[in-house]
Amino acid sequence: MNLNAALSTDLLKEGRNKEQFVGRPFYLSYDIARLLVCDAWKAQVKGIPAGCFLLAFYDGEDGVEEAVLLRALSQTKLPTDNDVISSMIEYYKDNLDISGRAGSLKGGKLDEFTRYEFSFSGLECRVLGVFYRTQKGNIEFGADLENFYAA
Repeated sequence: MNLNAALSTDLLKEGRNKEQFVGRPFYLSYDIARLLVCDAWKAQVKGIPAGCFLLAFYDGEDGVEEAVLLRALSQTKLPTDNDVISSMIEYYKDNLDISGRAGSLKGGKLDEFTRYEFSFSGLECRVLGVFYRTQKGNIEFGADLENFYAA
């Protein structure tokens, strides 16, 4: 993609491409976002490298066109991690094959529900700012969040 094509891209439209979806936020503050991600979503986008940029869209209000710019930092714990790890350890103790992943063509010995539950993890991101559409229709960038919503 050349520079002119990149600059003419409407981030607030193209960024909502369902094929690029990687997760849902479960925590957001002015400087940190924590996302729920799963193996199938990560595989669909060919992975989420450390340091990559992500766009998070707010869908709670009609007419709000903004996307929070995030940078992937590291894995983060989910509230359900202890239960999932306990279940994995039980499978390992019983020497069961848990290979394969949710959405994969490769079969495994886990039932689909358990494989689905095992596929989720957390991703911690730094909040870098917000892209938003002005009243004139231009896209601008603000280096901070004005607000964040709990739901």
